[in-house]
Amino acid sequence: MEHDGPAAAPAEEPPVRQGVTLHKAGDQDRREVAAFVEKEWNERWAWEASSATGLHYARRDGQIVAFAAWGARPGWFGPMGTSPAARGLGLGGVLLRRCLAEQHAAGLSEAQIGWVGPLRFYSRAVGARVERVFWLYRRDLR
Repeated sequence: MEHDGPAAAPAEEPPVRQGVTLHKAGDQDRREVAAFVEKEWNERWAWEASSATGLHYARRDGQIVAFAAWGARPGWFGPMGTSPAARGLGLGGVLLRRCLAEQHAAGLSEAQIGWVGPLRFYSRAVGARVERVFWLYRRDLR
């Protein structure tokens, strides 16, 4: 998927009553975010999060519950994810918009959102559109 044009302004932060705080990761907390990503998803995403130019995350009750990264590959947004316990709070959209705004401030006019799922989320959140599709085929080699 691709997002072009001016980056959307960051949405309002989730209500304080839900105990959510948003953060931009610095050198000190990148390892903690990467450990969360590896535990919830996989080591490839953890590497991308720790290598990213920009990394944002959310905490609820002191625990990391969501993250979004950009710049592990030039001009790309992602990966991003929200733990099952925090889904439905709007964190993905907020973190996505923060990353896109940061990319825009860094001089990028468009962002490639690779390996997208779900499509509808990105389309609704920032008006992203499908640009190209890759099909993954597998076959056991004998």
